[in-house]
Amino acid sequence: MSNSPKARFGEIWSVEFIYPNDPKYKQKVQKIYKITPITKLVLIISDHTIQRPTYIGVLLTSQSNINSGIKLSKGTANLHKLSFVQPYQIYTFPKKQLKNKIGELPSSYMLDVYENVLKEINFTWYLDNIDT
Repeated sequence: MSNSPKARFGEIWSVEFIYPNDPKYKQKVQKIYKITPITKLVLIISDHTIQRPTYIGVLLTSQSNINSGIKLSKGTANLHKLSFVQPYQIYTFPKKQLKNKIGELPSSYMLDVYENVLKEINFTWYLDNIDT
């Protein structure tokens, strides 16, 4: 997509983890990252503050343009689509990539899946240390 938001080096981006409708996970966790020339692809969609890492969802927005974000959504049990904030579209994962529930997927597997998605929708930015 030609109008996909792209981060420029030096830009500040925020990553907001969105929890399911569960009183236990009411609060949102937000982390701020600065794009640097040595960033690496570490878009791991899981929350490491809870015992069992679970795909939750993330809102990625540029601080310089709060409207240029995307929201990643999950299905009931398996991660099966990305629900983009308008004007983006729905992207469906191939069924063969969904052998396990997302909580059972190793992060390296998740990285592979998301790297493919990022290439597919022409995203060229990267985030540092999201998994630390």
